[in-house]
Amino acid sequence: MNKFISLVALLIVGSGMILVSSCNNQSQKDMGNADPVPGKGKTGKAVDTLPDTPQFFVSFDNEEYTVEADNVNAYLGTDSTITLFAKTGDTSGLHVVIPLKALVPFSVPTGYSSKNTKIAFSEEQAVLPTVILNNYPQVDVSFNNLDDGYHQKDLQPDAITVTGYRILEGDNLHGWTHQVKGHIHTTVLKNVYSGKDKEYNHDYDISGKFVVRFKTY
Repeated sequence: MNKFISLVALLIVGSGMILVSSCNNQSQKDMGNADPVPGKGKTGKAVDTLPDTPQFFVSFDNEEYTVEADNVNAYLGTDSTITLFAKTGDTSGLHVVIPLKALVPFSVPTGYSSKNTKIAFSEEQAVLPTVILNNYPQVDVSFNNLDDGYHQKDLQPDAITVTGYRILEGDNLHGWTHQVKGHIHTTVLKNVYSGKDKEYNHDYDISGKFVVRFKTY
């Protein structure tokens, strides 16, 4: 998640969410030279400029975070979505959802829907945010890039740019090692209902880059 295996065969593996273990071994110590438009070249098309070194960097609220491998977890869902959770503090973290597409590179908007977001007793599917800043600046305070707690905003493109996804190795007996990499460039929105820490209750511009390896079984 160059040995390509059918996405259908690998991703449709039953119901629910599959917990996978991170296989990152190290992360670099600085943000490096950022692209003018992260993840995109001069033509505006997504390009893979990231090395195959596992890493997760993110910045928000005028702070930069280097998230070590042990603090990055990944989940692969039966609806073909990869969910990353990067722990940025004792309780806080960044939650990133990537609905996989057949062709790489691709961009992910500020919201997504799938068979797993189907509304009960309805044929409709809920639209959920693709980036959530959890428990920041304290527990029970969170922000996302789709709604402000009351109004769902129009979808915006390019919240996440996925520049690489592949299966590195594996088999049905020992599991499969996947690698996903890309850039984050989105804004999580002020929560209109939050009465806590009004000083911190505002929009946050979030940018970052990631190369994450993980296993499925």
